[in-house]
Amino acid sequence: MPSEQELLTFAAAVQYYQEDTSQHTLFDAACYAFLAFDQASPPSARLTVLYILYGLYADLPLEKNPFLAFFIDLIDGNDKPNADDENDDVKRNQNDDRELEQHFVYCILEGTIQHVKDLVPQSVCDDPSTLPPIHHFAERLTQLKTCVSTLVDDPCGEKRVSKTINKPKDTKQAIQSGYVNQVEYLSQQMEKVLMHAFHTHPEVVDICGLKPEYLPRWIELNLLLASDITPMFLKRPNFEEYLQALLNVPVSGHSLDVIHHLVTCANPCHLPSEFLHMYISNSILSCELLAKGPWQDRQVKLVAKFIQSLLEKKIIRMSEYLVEIQSFCVGYLRFKGVAVLFRMVSSEAQKAGYEIGRARPTEQKQQQQQQQQQQQQLAGPSSSNVSRRSVV
Repeated sequence: MPSEQELLTFAAAVQYYQEDTSQHTLFDAACYAFLAFDQASPPSARLTVLYILYGLYADLPLEKNPFLAFFIDLIDGNDKPNADDENDDVKRNQNDDRELEQHFVYCILEGTIQHVKDLVPQSVCDDPSTLPPIHHFAERLTQLKTCVSTLVDDPCGEKRVSKTINKPKDTKQAIQSGYVNQVEYLSQQMEKVLMHAFHTHPEVVDICGLKPEYLPRWIELNLLLASDITPMFLKRPNFEEYLQALLNVPVSGHSLDVIHHLVTCANPCHLPSEFLHMYISNSILSCELLAKGPWQDRQVKLVAKFIQSLLEKKIIRMSEYLVEIQSFCVGYLRFKGVAVLFRMVSSEAQKAGYEIGRARPTEQKQQQQQQQQQQQQLAGPSSSNVSRRSVV
């Protein structure tokens, strides 16, 4: 016989969850629900968690939902469960459950999820046709992906609200007030003001006074603007300080996007090979430092996609990263993106005369010598060398 909770509608489940977690802030309560998603085994329970993550922030625009990145990942992810020892029926059921979850998330992203608020989750699992059809609004999905938010802060919190008041209203005021060093969350209007200033008046780069130590926060809070102006600051005489600041940025979707933009945009920046090597090493390390779970899974996918893109565009040379990339891939082969990267690296390694997982003796010796030379250079007194920083 179904329990009382199992008979709750989606809307009632959100209300019940809010009452049950009333001692916590809204954001903390949402985080607890998010962490319970992977442990939820019945498909109905997983749909309930998805609706709770949506429902807790239903009064805000979807762009402000801190779990939007998670929703996007669910519809973009094509990873299949590692079920080599399971029969075809179990695999088929798992695929059906995954498709149902993706359909449910599409309803959230397309704004049609309200049509199911009075339904019981189990009834949706029994009859998926009760869900609104998917319209595949490409423009809307693209818009959501460009403004996707990360799980950093509660968008309803006072701290975030206080950052949006008393903004400079024009270019002159924004520059003269030293506003760029306040490192705040900007409205789209304010971003346009500053972007216009930087592009219309190139000398703004010299007079605005953006300090290197503020660059990491700019990237996390204002991704589009940071991607647009960072190349300008890397052309300054003290560009090494900004490179060092980029190494201090925690490896996230935002920082990976900025570095990728720097080396692949229409006028790419020619970043030092030592810097790229350090950043890629830090990216791999960031995956290892995260505890197993959805956050590590997402980080692994982002890093694998980043490395694969750099290899395909010939930004980095396979021979310089062979050992590191293969070691990274071996630990996360359950992800489709990592498996694709591993096959690419292994194929190139064989063409170059390497054994899988091990370089030829002569090549291995050369790699060791190169690594020793790089370490000696990085340990030297020259300020032009960027020191390696670990990331969490």
